[in-house]
Amino acid sequence: MTPEQILRYDVEHNQEDITFVQALQRMNYEIKNANARLVREGDTLIILKTVGKDSCEFHCYNADTPSNLAANVLKFLELAKKLGYAKAFTPYKNPAVSHLIEKFFTGKYKFRISKTDDGFRAEVIL
Repeated sequence: MTPEQILRYDVEHNQEDITFVQALQRMNYEIKNANARLVREGDTLIILKTVGKDSCEFHCYNADTPSNLAANVLKFLELAKKLGYAKAFTPYKNPAVSHLIEKFFTGKYKFRISKTDDGFRAEVIL
């Protein structure tokens, strides 16, 4: 799949409150104005943004299976660690993501999932 196809799939299947055009605009804004990077693992696009001295925030756009999404994020976290980040966090709305994190990250990373006003936030210690 092309990056555009991945983004379109994610918006159509995983997002309730955003259109494809809005997602594309948000992604472009992050890359241009927030000095973010776009990383691809499989059929998962990950926006990586430095937050603070040793932390990064990431957002996933996924057109892959849940287990492949988890594997893709684990590969990304290894990259983030190599880039010198000590922590990585991601906000999300779908509670099923919490179950994926618990299933695939336990024993590999220390992490904390917290409830926020908009959904959830997972913080991973790298």
